[in-house]
Amino acid sequence: RPQSTKNFKFPQRTFGNSTKKRSFQPVWFEQRPWLHYVEKTDMVLCFTCVKAIQNKMLSSTKADPQFTRIGYSNWKNAMDKKKGFQKHALSESHKEAVARVITAPATTTGMSESCCLRSTQRKRQ
Repeated sequence: RPQSTKNFKFPQRTFGNSTKKRSFQPVWFEQRPWLHYVEKTDMVLCFTCVKAIQNKMLSSTKADPQFTRIGYSNWKNAMDKKKGFQKHALSESHKEAVARVITAPATTTGMSESCCLRSTQRKRQ
């Protein structure tokens, strides 16, 4: 389950030459339920992609290291469609991870449950 610390005071920091401070926004957990916040590093990972790699459902060479190993913390560009969370969500590796970790088990579970149900019904007859 992704770490989504909504009541946590996220640290603020500056990016580049800017003096404007930015921080992770809790609303991003609602928009991107796959985000996993790591308090120690003030970065996020993609929980789904990390889980897919850990379960050997996705090759780590296919996955984006920013969201699977290193961590993503560019809060300035987090909501930028071409750089941030959206770019990761639309990546082939993320789509594959979602298909293998979330979609496939749900389909498989449903099939096995219906098989068990049919078997139980046959035994009763």
